[in-house]
Amino acid sequence: MLSLIGLCVWMQFHPRAYSAPNVLLLIVGILIFRQLSDAVLNAENNAFPMKFDWLLYLLDRNLGVSALAAARLFAAWQLPLLA
Repeated sequence: MLSLIGLCVWMQFHPRAYSAPNVLLLIVGILIFRQLSDAVLNAENNAFPMKFDWLLYLLDRNLGVSALAAARLFAAWQLPLLA
């Protein structure tokens, strides 16, 4: 939000800058994409709540350490930080 305010102030003091509207569109596009991707991922999570992730399984198998075994090594105060 601060970057949008700074960009608007910059556009007021430099009205002939050609890159300012492009940067503004990029920032607005990123903000819209974030909201859109959050909505899509939440809908997917609601549709398939206990989805099996094959790539994470392959990663665990190839590393030789499962995520559950690694999570047991954390202290109790560290577990909320992982969520």
